Amino acid sequence: AVVSTQSTGIVVLLSVSFVVADSLNTTKSPSYDQEERALEVLYALTSGKSWSNRWTFSHGNTTIDHCNFTQITCDGQFGNIIAINLTQNNLIGQLPLEIGYFSHLQNLTLSNNTLVGYLPLHSICNLTSLIYLDLSHNYFTNISSLSRCNLTNLQHFDISYNKFGFITTNIFDVIRNSTQLRYLDLSYYPSTVLPDFIGDFTQLESLTLFYMGLSGTIPASLNKLTRLKRLYLSANSLTGTINLSGLTSLQVLYLNLNFLNGSIDSLYSLTQLQGLDLARNQFSGTISESINNLQKLTLLDLSQNPFIGVLPNFHLPQLQALCLYENQLTGPLPFS
Repeated sequence: AVVSTQSTGIVVLLSVSFVVADSLNTTKSPSYDQEERALEVLYALTSGKSWSNRWTFSHGNTTIDHCNFTQITCDGQFGNIIAINLTQNNLIGQLPLEIGYFSHLQNLTLSNNTLVGYLPLHSICNLTSLIYLDLSHNYFTNISSLSRCNLTNLQHFDISYNKFGFITTNIFDVIRNSTQLRYLDLSYYPSTVLPDFIGDFTQLESLTLFYMGLSGTIPASLNKLTRLKRLYLSANSLTGTINLSGLTSLQVLYLNLNFLNGSIDSLYSLTQLQGLDLARNQFSGTISESINNLQKLTLLDLSQNPFIGVLPNFHLPQLQALCLYENQLTGPLPFS
């Protein structure tokens, strides 16, 4: 009887331990059910049955944990969704307001789909843990009206290559507090001027602003971006002279297809440059021998500018492409 009692006690003790352990493994965040519903809305409004990689949700007596979806990443303890990556997954339709319900989300990647219409940026601005946001290569045509977003942890922001039309929301004002940004691409988002506070984004390593309709001059504050490696300002209506001598880390500079003028002498100190495209502007004067300071250049395009004088004696050992057509330069080409 004594043995039997001890055995029973051990069994009971093990049973209790099992229940406690199982309970710990299935502990869910208070937001788990809300996030599940938000995923269901996202799936329904973006033609989920046509997705390349589809989801199956819980139904009836069948329980399916959305943390097991291949495009979803949850934290290990409570099942909070921290990443949604649905790039190139054939999403078709509108992005729902419920996209702002994922309060722990750090990565939202919805690029290369067919998301249309209204971009609920004010809802996305609720995702204060967000570090990485990529909505590029979609078909958004409008954006929610707001003055400021408080995504202070954001490091990557890309809404390029959409179909935005006439927009009253100033996207630079919206992201003004996101001073930890390292990558920013706003290409094809209509805007007016490059603001002076662009110099506050001192962590930027890549800045791409193609085809935005930017006018006016390039602000001097841009020189504060000493970490910047890639600067693309092509195909705007920028005017005035340039002085970018403070961008000492710059490796790629594209200023082509603007109305910039004056000398390019300030660029000769950017010794890390590998690609330099100044084509189709109004730069003038001579091309100095100091261009040979740019020993890492592989691409140099100075075409369609009113440069004058004799070509310098080029000593650029890495150069692979040189474009000089439609200038007023004379002298022999550096190589055949």
